[in-house]
Amino acid sequence: MLLYLKFEGFLITFLKFGTAISAAGFYWFFYRNTYYHPNRKSFDFSAIFCGILTVGLAIFPEILAKQYIDENSYFERAFQGSSLLEEVPKLIVILWYFKGLKTVYNTSDGIYFGLTLGASFGLLENFLYSPILDFWPLFLRAVTSLPIHTFTGGIYGFATMQYYHSRPSSFDFLGILYSLFGCFLLHGTFNYILLINGNFMILLPFILAAGFFVLEYLLTISQNILPIEVLQSIGLFSDDYQVISRFTRYDSWMRSSQSRNQKLDPIPLLRQLPKGKIFISVFLF
Repeated sequence: MLLYLKFEGFLITFLKFGTAISAAGFYWFFYRNTYYHPNRKSFDFSAIFCGILTVGLAIFPEILAKQYIDENSYFERAFQGSSLLEEVPKLIVILWYFKGLKTVYNTSDGIYFGLTLGASFGLLENFLYSPILDFWPLFLRAVTSLPIHTFTGGIYGFATMQYYHSRPSSFDFLGILYSLFGCFLLHGTFNYILLINGNFMILLPFILAAGFFVLEYLLTISQNILPIEVLQSIGLFSDDYQVISRFTRYDSWMRSSQSRNQKLDPIPLLRQLPKGKIFISVFLF
């Protein structure tokens, strides 16, 4: 009986760690093989290390903030006590990493780095929760919270590279603030729904879908941006290229619209009838 209990405990522990690793591996391999093909393994290891560093930067403020957070308030625990203290370190670490490498990596690189950082952050966080939670609560957390960290990391990566690749005189730092506010709201809402439990749990798929679609939209934009090496060779910044792209699309639309109007035959006010029908009409009336 004692041997059976030991085996059962080992099996549950194995399943907990296996679930956390599988969830992290699924999202990481999905985005890596679908949208990105990195050539340097050191870039992956750097992102993983930064994810571990981010956990260290987030966990100590969370411990200190517990004495100031009302444990009976789900809102404070979800937003101030968790979302804010986890999202700010992620953004700071990504900004710090690319500060000296902004001329080396592109926007898609930043998104991939953020995705990997977020996945490693969520994986380590689930490891820390595994001794506390039972299997099924940990399973729910692994398949829901880890995507949130992955999506927000990718969003920060996009905003960071857009900021570094823009003109210093522009106001693209607002994109950093918008991304922080959006991710803070997304993560905080997710935490709040988990804490209140009940019927609101059905909203979790919609929260995850919102993060997924935002990230997909940013990935699509990043794939249509010229590499930073090309922009630098012609003396342009990312925001310059966006303005030129919009003007080019508008000019193409205007030319297409004008050529289409020129090809259309004018519509006569009165219908042109053949002579035979004109003779019959005059004869009848």
